[in-house]
Amino acid sequence: MADKFTLGQRIKALREQQHRSAAEVARAAGIDKATLCRIELGKQRNPKTSTVTALASVYGLTPGQLLGSEAMPRRGGAGKAALLPTELRDLIGELRDELDEVRGIAKEARSIARAAAAKVERLARPSAGRARRLA
Repeated sequence: MADKFTLGQRIKALREQQHRSAAEVARAAGIDKATLCRIELGKQRNPKTSTVTALASVYGLTPGQLLGSEAMPRRGGAGKAALLPTELRDLIGELRDELDEVRGIAKEARSIARAAAAKVERLARPSAGRARRLA
């Protein structure tokens, strides 16, 4: 039972219905965000079967349901995530955003620690002038 919507329109509607970002859906499906955006915008009309299967899995659908060739489930909306209360989905999204921020801070801290260790190592090595003065 085909509908009038394109694959990209269905994917975007499902994503927005679940209040998920493109980055979050792409990460869950194991695809590039750019690929997901091209599909949603209709710029990539025939994605790989593996991509369609992965996206369908994110929404708890079969590839046929996602493609519009099979009827969508009547109950439960767009899969398991649709069963979660909106507040919980929003909280999960916020936590994921905070986790990404913490990862960025940790990466920056590691960089600063490496730079500090290199500076300490340089200062610990006696320079030629300092060695003469100490002798």
